[in-house]
Amino acid sequence: SAQGGVVYEDSAIAGITQPTLVVWAKHNRVTSFDLALRFIDLIANSRLYVIPNCGHWTMVMRPDEFVRTTTQFVLHTS
Repeated sequence: SAQGGVVYEDSAIAGITQPTLVVWAKHNRVTSFDLALRFIDLIANSRLYVIPNCGHWTMVMRPDEFVRTTTQFVLHTS
């Protein structure tokens, strides 16, 4: 595929029913921001969180912010 990685059909992504947090790096040069928008468009109960000044590996490059953001999401959606 043009994205060079794992590909999921829109129907599979749209089938996700759990609350979903899409975490994206603002300076991600590996995958396009359009992919993040695709996820939040297709997943009914989703939110997007963009980490500024960060490359592709948000959990490695900004671990404190990643953990804080994902923990808050889990605690407030359970």
